[in-house]
Amino acid sequence: MLWFSQSIVVAAASRFGFVVERRYGAVFSLLLMGLLPIVGHFGMAWAQGWSGILIGLLLFACRGLNQVILVNAMNRRIPSEYRATANSFTSFLFRLAFIVTGPIVGYLAQARGLEITLNVLGLWSILIFSLVMVPLIQSVKALPQRAAP
Repeated sequence: MLWFSQSIVVAAASRFGFVVERRYGAVFSLLLMGLLPIVGHFGMAWAQGWSGILIGLLLFACRGLNQVILVNAMNRRIPSEYRATANSFTSFLFRLAFIVTGPIVGYLAQARGLEITLNVLGLWSILIFSLVMVPLIQSVKALPQRAAP
Protein backbone atom coordinates (compact mmCIF):
# COMPACT_ATOMS: atom_id res chain seq x y z
CA MET A 1 0.00 0.00 0.00
CA LEU A 2 2.86 2.37 0.70
CA TRP A 3 4.13 2.42 -2.86
CA PHE A 4 0.62 2.77 -4.20
CA SER A 5 0.03 5.75 -1.86
CA GLN A 6 3.22 7.43 -3.02
CA SER A 7 2.19 7.12 -6.67
CA ILE A 8 -1.29 8.48 -5.95
CA VAL A 9 0.18 11.51 -4.16
CA VAL A 10 2.61 12.21 -7.05
CA ALA A 11 -0.25 11.88 -9.55
CA ALA A 12 -2.58 14.16 -7.57
CA ALA A 13 0.11 16.80 -7.09
CA SER A 14 0.95 16.62 -10.80
CA ARG A 15 -2.72 16.94 -11.69
CA PHE A 16 -3.30 20.02 -9.53
CA GLY A 17 0.11 21.66 -9.91
CA PHE A 18 -1.01 24.06 -12.63
CA VAL A 19 -4.15 24.90 -10.64
CA VAL A 20 -2.02 25.80 -7.62
CA GLU A 21 0.34 27.89 -9.75
CA ARG A 22 -2.47 29.74 -11.54
CA ARG A 23 -4.51 30.37 -8.41
CA TYR A 24 -1.73 31.28 -5.97
CA GLY A 25 1.12 32.28 -8.27
CA ALA A 26 4.62 31.12 -9.06
CA VAL A 27 6.15 32.45 -5.84
CA PHE A 28 3.70 30.50 -3.67
CA SER A 29 4.27 27.37 -5.76
CA LEU A 30 8.05 27.65 -5.36
CA LEU A 31 7.69 28.25 -1.62
CA LEU A 32 5.48 25.18 -1.38
CA MET A 33 7.98 23.07 -3.32
CA GLY A 34 10.78 24.27 -1.07
CA LEU A 35 8.94 23.81 2.22
CA LEU A 36 7.34 20.41 1.59
CA PRO A 37 10.65 18.48 1.84
CA ILE A 38 11.53 20.32 5.06
CA VAL A 39 8.18 19.50 6.66
CA GLY A 40 8.27 15.97 5.26
CA HIS A 41 11.71 15.08 6.61
CA PHE A 42 11.24 16.66 10.03
CA GLY A 43 7.70 15.28 10.23
CA MET A 44 8.92 11.74 9.63
CA ALA A 45 11.65 12.25 12.23
CA TRP A 46 9.36 13.63 14.92
CA ALA A 47 6.04 11.82 14.33
CA GLN A 48 5.56 8.23 15.34
CA GLY A 49 4.33 5.33 13.20
CA TRP A 50 1.70 5.92 10.54
CA SER A 51 1.59 9.66 11.27
CA GLY A 52 5.21 9.96 10.21
CA ILE A 53 4.57 7.91 7.11
CA LEU A 54 1.62 10.11 6.14
CA ILE A 55 3.68 13.27 6.69
CA GLY A 56 6.43 11.69 4.57
CA LEU A 57 4.02 11.66 1.63
CA LEU A 58 4.62 15.42 1.42
CA LEU A 59 7.95 14.55 -0.23
CA PHE A 60 6.02 12.90 -3.05
CA ALA A 61 3.64 15.86 -3.32
CA CYS A 62 6.72 18.02 -3.87
CA ARG A 63 7.92 15.62 -6.56
CA GLY A 64 4.57 15.85 -8.37
CA LEU A 65 4.57 19.65 -8.24
CA ASN A 66 8.15 19.72 -9.48
CA GLN A 67 7.34 17.48 -12.43
CA VAL A 68 4.65 19.86 -13.60
CA ILE A 69 5.70 23.35 -12.58
CA LEU A 70 9.50 23.40 -12.82
CA VAL A 71 9.82 21.07 -15.80
CA ASN A 72 7.17 23.03 -17.70
CA ALA A 73 8.88 26.33 -16.87
CA MET A 74 12.19 24.94 -18.09
CA ASN A 75 10.66 23.55 -21.28
CA ARG A 76 9.03 26.91 -22.12
CA ARG A 77 12.39 28.67 -21.89
CA ILE A 78 14.70 26.22 -23.66
CA PRO A 79 14.75 26.12 -27.48
CA SER A 80 13.37 22.89 -28.92
CA GLU A 81 16.73 21.80 -30.34
CA TYR A 82 18.21 21.71 -26.80
CA ARG A 83 15.13 20.65 -24.82
CA ALA A 84 15.72 16.87 -24.88
CA THR A 85 19.34 17.33 -23.84
CA ALA A 86 18.39 19.70 -21.03
CA ASN A 87 15.70 17.34 -19.73
CA SER A 88 18.05 14.36 -19.90
CA PHE A 89 20.79 16.27 -18.12
CA THR A 90 18.40 17.42 -15.39
CA SER A 91 17.18 13.84 -14.92
CA PHE A 92 20.78 12.63 -14.81
CA LEU A 93 21.72 15.17 -12.12
CA PHE A 94 18.67 14.21 -10.04
CA ARG A 95 19.58 10.53 -10.20
CA LEU A 96 23.26 11.25 -9.59
CA ALA A 97 22.32 13.07 -6.39
CA PHE A 98 20.56 9.92 -5.17
CA ILE A 99 23.48 7.72 -6.21
CA VAL A 100 25.93 9.90 -4.29
CA THR A 101 23.79 10.55 -1.22
CA GLY A 102 22.13 7.12 -0.95
CA PRO A 103 25.10 5.30 0.59
CA ILE A 104 25.74 8.23 2.95
CA VAL A 105 22.13 8.29 4.11
CA GLY A 106 22.15 4.50 4.47
CA TYR A 107 25.32 4.55 6.54
CA LEU A 108 24.01 7.36 8.74
CA ALA A 109 20.71 5.52 9.29
CA GLN A 110 22.54 2.34 10.24
CA ALA A 111 25.13 4.06 12.44
CA ARG A 112 23.00 6.75 14.13
CA GLY A 113 19.39 5.72 13.58
CA LEU A 114 16.54 6.79 11.37
CA GLU A 115 15.41 9.74 13.52
CA ILE A 116 18.82 11.43 13.38
CA THR A 117 19.11 10.70 9.67
CA LEU A 118 15.73 12.26 8.92
CA ASN A 119 16.65 15.33 10.99
CA VAL A 120 19.89 15.65 9.01
CA LEU A 121 17.90 15.38 5.77
CA GLY A 122 15.57 18.10 7.09
CA LEU A 123 18.57 20.34 7.76
CA TRP A 124 19.90 19.63 4.25
CA SER A 125 16.47 20.54 2.89
CA ILE A 126 16.69 23.88 4.70
CA LEU A 127 20.15 24.45 3.20
CA ILE A 128 18.96 23.59 -0.31
CA PHE A 129 15.91 25.81 0.17
CA SER A 130 18.19 28.68 1.21
CA LEU A 131 20.73 28.21 -1.59
CA VAL A 132 18.42 27.27 -4.48
CA MET A 133 14.80 28.16 -3.84
CA VAL A 134 15.24 31.55 -2.16
CA PRO A 135 17.30 32.97 -5.08
CA LEU A 136 14.86 31.41 -7.55
CA ILE A 137 11.91 32.99 -5.73
CA GLN A 138 13.68 36.35 -5.69
CA SER A 139 14.34 36.16 -9.42
CA VAL A 140 10.69 35.26 -10.10
CA LYS A 141 9.56 38.21 -7.96
CA ALA A 142 11.82 40.48 -10.03
CA LEU A 143 10.18 39.43 -13.32
CA PRO A 144 7.66 41.88 -14.75
CA GLN A 145 4.14 40.71 -13.98
CA ARG A 146 1.93 39.86 -16.93
CA ALA A 147 -1.75 40.70 -16.94
CA ALA A 148 -4.02 37.74 -16.30
CA PRO A 149 -5.70 36.40 -19.46
